[in-house]
Amino acid sequence: PLPLYMFYVQAEGYSKAYDKLIKVAVVGDKEEAKSFQVTRQYTPEDSDSDQDGSHDHVRSKKKKKRSKSSVLDDPPFTKAFPLSVNLTITNEDQTSIVISFHHLPYFCVTC
Repeated sequence: PLPLYMFYVQAEGYSKAYDKLIKVAVVGDKEEAKSFQVTRQYTPEDSDSDQDGSHDHVRSKKKKKRSKSSVLDDPPFTKAFPLSVNLTITNEDQTSIVISFHHLPYFCVTC
């Protein structure tokens, strides 16, 4: 996703130009990220029409009940993009902290 990429480019540029104690790394599954691009879009209308089995031209009299497995599945807004950016900041006394940035495509936010 563009916001995560832009953060990576800016952090990597800052690390190389100004501060060698900052390390930037992309972590995660690249193959899963490629397939995630296709399935990242979610619209509530699509899932509702698929679950109740009704179509515009044919309506059933009874609605199907949701199965327990579909109720227990994670909502789409909880799924983060498979790749993340780790920022490791090392102090002069060699202590370090790792900050991980993830992208939530449902909200279009990187945190």
